[in-house]
Amino acid sequence: NCIYAASMDVFMDAMNQEIDIQSMLNQSSTAGYSMSMTTPMEDNGMVDTGGAMMLIEETVMVNMSANAAHVSMVMSMPMMFSQVTTMTQVGEIVNVHHKLDGMMVTQMGGETIDEKYQTRDMSPNVMEWVLPMLADSMASDMASDMGDDDDDDDGLADEAPENATISVSFDSATNTQTMDMSTTNETGAIMNLSIKIDEDSELMSYSMTTTNETGSTTHMSYAIMWGDAVVITVDQTLPKTAIPVYWDGLPDFGNHDQD
Repeated sequence: NCIYAASMDVFMDAMNQEIDIQSMLNQSSTAGYSMSMTTPMEDNGMVDTGGAMMLIEETVMVNMSANAAHVSMVMSMPMMFSQVTTMTQVGEIVNVHHKLDGMMVTQMGGETIDEKYQTRDMSPNVMEWVLPMLADSMASDMASDMGDDDDDDDGLADEAPENATISVSFDSATNTQTMDMSTTNETGAIMNLSIKIDEDSELMSYSMTTTNETGSTTHMSYAIMWGDAVVITVDQTLPKTAIPVYWDGLPDFGNHDQD
């Protein structure tokens, strides 16, 4: 049997395609994805971050046939700030976890919160809260911004840099191909990229690490889940409440004065 390696364009097209949970569910009733990003916080005249790293994570899983869904959003800076918002539903049972703490919260007069409870949805339709939650997705916004920067600075969507080292491997057990690429730009920034696609050249996952000339490193990873990889469970031992199920949105952090 002959195995034909996919071209770099095929891998890059798969990575750059717009994938959202709604379009995934149009292909399969059970789907999801996970995204993670760590990036250094920039110091400015008002805040000295001390080189702290920001972590942003987002996990989304939906099983339409079981009326089940799980969405988790995490944003944190060690010791300074942590926000976790998670909602999980299986049938009528709904679990909610909201956590907000850190020095920045208390210094700004905010309230530390760590609440876990279960509530009930008598007429479950998980997409009524999944889509509004994802409309506030910071992970997706940052990933989009990062992709735009890459297109402008490195031209990765069009062609590989001249000094790029590229290799493609094939996994016969899963019929998947992986492209690994490493390159250094004119300023000395290093980028390592790994993209995995399936036998139909559809994206399965990617991982990208960039290290700039000062040594600061940003890492981003993304993985798609289908079928049995989507596992959604609820904890029915949590305290019960009559709080209704809806999504009211994240705070508008961009609507504050400079101070």
